[in-house]
Amino acid sequence: MSIVKFSKSQLKQSLLTGIPQIIQAKGTLQKLLKSFVLIVCLTGCLYQIWTFMVVYWKYPVNVDVFVSNPSSITPPAFTICEYNGINRLRFCKEFPDLCTPNKDFLDFCQRHSVFCLKHVTQPKGKMPSVTPQELPQNISDVRLEYKKMGSQLYSFVDHVIYDEKYLSPKPVYVFNVQGLPTNCYAFNTVWRNSSAVLVKAPQRTGFEMVLKTDENQNFYLSTPNVIQMAVHSPFMMVNPFTEGFSVRSCSTYKMYLEKTEKTLLPAPYPTNCRDYEKAWRDRGGYGPLNQEMCIEECAFNRSIEIAGCFNPIFVNYPNDTAPFCYDG
Repeated sequence: MSIVKFSKSQLKQSLLTGIPQIIQAKGTLQKLLKSFVLIVCLTGCLYQIWTFMVVYWKYPVNVDVFVSNPSSITPPAFTICEYNGINRLRFCKEFPDLCTPNKDFLDFCQRHSVFCLKHVTQPKGKMPSVTPQELPQNISDVRLEYKKMGSQLYSFVDHVIYDEKYLSPKPVYVFNVQGLPTNCYAFNTVWRNSSAVLVKAPQRTGFEMVLKTDENQNFYLSTPNVIQMAVHSPFMMVNPFTEGFSVRSCSTYKMYLEKTEKTLLPAPYPTNCRDYEKAWRDRGGYGPLNQEMCIEECAFNRSIEIAGCFNPIFVNYPNDTAPFCYDG
């Protein structure tokens, strides 16, 4: 048997669809047509395989967890607030009718005991006798006025040093847990600085902070004599009263930080991650950096749109100038 006949007999028995039909076809034209169809099918199949492999190589299917101990790191940002929102002497100088002796402090404490001590006596000096909801708001540039009456940097921050350099603060304006407008200060933050490039420093480099408190200026007697602090990403601006911890007076704290970084994938992965940092830079270093902040910004914008102000009890989105209200 010749090689040609042997090959034809084997191909007729081939399990590959199309090959036996081509061999058994009568006439050259039929063989050419069937061969053409087979080639087109094989080409399409190979193209689909190649397309799949390109996607497979581009988007890994395994999620890897790496625990590393790098020699250099990007240092975090710190936001520091005095727990007391408003300086009582400045407030009483501006609004004497809302303080003792013009208002009955004991009556105020009976009606609002949460703002007073358990066993309260008539104060010797001037003391505010209003709830946060009763704060004057019908004044021009209300946020600026309360910034002036709030705790200033020099009253509770002595210095913040990193890598033997004194860090400059960036003012942050939030509301404390009592609902009072509060001045805070952020260090090592790039908020509102879209062109900023984060630098790395040796891992062993630490922050040194010297803080102080003065309970004599507390707006309410029940205000704890502590400093509120938050450690966070340099890109973010946070409220230490909702995302921080308290630092008590006459104490020395040593904090050892570790960083957890999640790298989520964009479409076609189920996480469908959005590049928040790019959007943040496009907006000039301002805006949400995660889904939770997106929801908060939406609530803030909606509140401003409907009521012309925002309620700090329910809306916790960083802003400096928007008017606030407790019934909006």
